[in-house]
Amino acid sequence: MRMNLSEIYSLFNASFKGDDKKIAGITADTRNIKKHYVFVAIKGEKNDGHDFAAEAVKKGAIACITEKKIKGVPCIVVDDTKEAIMNLGRYYAAKFNNLKTAAVTGSNGKTTTKELLGAFLQEEYVTKKSEKSFNNYLGVPLTLFGLENETRALVLEMGMNHKGEISKLAQLTPLDAVIITNIGRAHIGNMGSQDKIAEAKAEIFEGLRKGGTAVLNGDDRYYKFLSGKAGNKVISFGMNAKTDYAISAVKESVTGTKFSLNKVQMSTKLKGIHNIYNIAAAAAAAGVLGVDLKKVKKALAVFSMKGLMRFEEIKLKGASVINDSYNANPDSYAASLMSLKQMKRKNLVIVSGDMLELGKNSPAMHREIGAKIARIKPSALLIYGRFARDVEKGYVKGNKKKKAVCFTDRQELKKALVPYLKKGNTVFLKGSRGNKLEEIIK
Repeated sequence: MRMNLSEIYSLFNASFKGDDKKIAGITADTRNIKKHYVFVAIKGEKNDGHDFAAEAVKKGAIACITEKKIKGVPCIVVDDTKEAIMNLGRYYAAKFNNLKTAAVTGSNGKTTTKELLGAFLQEEYVTKKSEKSFNNYLGVPLTLFGLENETRALVLEMGMNHKGEISKLAQLTPLDAVIITNIGRAHIGNMGSQDKIAEAKAEIFEGLRKGGTAVLNGDDRYYKFLSGKAGNKVISFGMNAKTDYAISAVKESVTGTKFSLNKVQMSTKLKGIHNIYNIAAAAAAAGVLGVDLKKVKKALAVFSMKGLMRFEEIKLKGASVINDSYNANPDSYAASLMSLKQMKRKNLVIVSGDMLELGKNSPAMHREIGAKIARIKPSALLIYGRFARDVEKGYVKGNKKKKAVCFTDRQELKKALVPYLKKGNTVFLKGSRGNKLEEIIK
């Protein structure tokens, strides 16, 4: 890292004594501690990082950023360690003032779009991107700490559960381009309405530097609202021929999808129209940052989301298993079902988990998904979670000849799935992260 220990003490107005040392890394997880690391003690829902500060020092940490003094631990005491790690991220990012920078938010497709943009930019620049779904007050600074001397481009993912969260993240480093993939119903339980979700997502514009560009979904019903909020140049993408990056001639097959983007023929292993939108968004942002469609086409041809649980297909005991269980909300679930319908798989078995953070809308939205599942007529439906009966109600109402099986125990669900894991069957897993559906196929 381009940082010495004395800089951290100075940033937080702490008195520094002793020999100065170069920082090897910064983390909030003692499992990642190495020699000359700095540990940030963050209090979470389950664990308090302060309880692990002494362990961090034993493993090689040379300082701990804490909210209180801890005996035997070299502490830099601050009022709020969550704010401190963001301030430290901002300070460190400021050392890299010649970067091409972009950030992605939206209700659906953030991680896929971030991965795509990272791959496209890598064709031209040494690129750092957020790992997995590192998109909050902790994940974004941790990504910034990964910047190195050779880094020339940066792609950040920014998520939110409440108003004001993206505003803080967007201002950690000046952005050349920002993408809002779409405005859906994810987190509507916290936000109250899609209008409020749109307002919260629009906070990302606060991070745009002067002359920066907003990349927006021209087919989204909030396009006009968002383009008005952007306050900068806007580039659009979508199926509408009038968009700046226009999608056309989409043809899906067993192996992937072929389509045209601004009349340039593209081929991808990804499936589903929602992923073609993600590709168009990433291509548009790549164009803003100096990567043309020829290089996008090259990177896209070999791009894969392997290991990220986004519509990832594997073979298990002869069955084709499509693992789309990283997250779910009514809109992303509907998009996945549309993709399944287009794939025309025989003997389709759906394993459905709860969609979380929908608040008072949860029962109705789970019934809505149940009805949509019925329309694609799966051979079997296994439902897991608190709202399983609501999914079942919607499913049975739309498909009275079929029955669903509901579970509240994940191990019982795993046992029930075994007979379906055979050649000729396709098993589809979808649900929010909290369901941990991936565990039933381990």
